[in-house]
Amino acid sequence: MNHFCTITTQSHLYKVHALADSLKEQKHDFSLHVLVVDTNQSFVYANCIFYNLQDLSTNTTTKIILSKYRKKSDKLRWSLKPVFLLQLLEKPGSHKVVYLDNDLFFYSDYSFIFNLLDEHSFLLTPHHY
Repeated sequence: MNHFCTITTQSHLYKVHALADSLKEQKHDFSLHVLVVDTNQSFVYANCIFYNLQDLSTNTTTKIILSKYRKKSDKLRWSLKPVFLLQLLEKPGSHKVVYLDNDLFFYSDYSFIFNLLDEHSFLLTPHHY
């Protein structure tokens, strides 16, 4: 199974839905782990597993990040990426996890990413506007 994750706010869940739909179109078995930082409400969407801040709050690093950035949504999301990824990597069966910004959309097969992760511990891509 291919594991992806993203971090979002409730107002941007429509982007997560489009991302999940684009992943589903590639006909691979996948899970999209979604951390929603501004609500404790539960959500359901195909192939998505939703988390909220309470799911991360037992981590000491998370508590420090929350105390500093709780009211600064962008910085909060950016700071929680490594914490969320680490939590997912520690789950059984998810030794490869790819972080995606929620505004991405896949038009073709993404298998090459996981093939590269067979050869490398991590991958970084440039961030272009």
